[in-house]
Amino acid sequence: DELADAGVASLKIEGRLKRPEYVSTVVRAYRAALDHAIAPDESTIQSLRQMFNRGGFTEGYLPGVSDTRLIYSARPNHLGVEVGKCVQSGKIRLSANLDPADALALRAPAMRNPLPKADFSNENATNSSDCMETLAPDRTIKLTGRAGETVACSEARKGDALIRLVSEAQMRSAREYCAAEHRAADVNARLIVRVG
Repeated sequence: DELADAGVASLKIEGRLKRPEYVSTVVRAYRAALDHAIAPDESTIQSLRQMFNRGGFTEGYLPGVSDTRLIYSARPNHLGVEVGKCVQSGKIRLSANLDPADALALRAPAMRNPLPKADFSNENATNSSDCMETLAPDRTIKLTGRAGETVACSEARKGDALIRLVSEAQMRSAREYCAAEHRAADVNARLIVRVG
């Protein structure tokens, strides 16, 4: 709303080196917010986080944010979203439905200097460059189940978070949404070519 009130008539949505599904999901969220002049609801926010996030959302450069507050330096790649927690070794309590084709990983808790909840829009959040977190590598796994279930997972250790890096249902939905987008316009052109 603030940008629209300031007279902004066009937005460039960053999508360099991103998949078409990313573009579909992000553009759909912006389009809905612009058309309906409402803040995105929690399901839209969660959808954006699932598609790609680097530790939460920021207000970008407009308020004068430094680079160190834009990206979580301990993990600059996609963080995914938590969809379960290891309640005891070998058992995970699911907080979301899992598709057999979802890309999942077990993530151990931070070994030292854990950051506050990764949301760098908070002015009081710790500067990410000051937190050199020691993180164990993610462990890729395959699981299925429904939200609320406790499922067996021999690789899980108490305290591990189950992270969904890619939601197959979301990818399918994004592909379907943009499948019909093949707009083309006739172009009349005149070309003059000279040797040299």
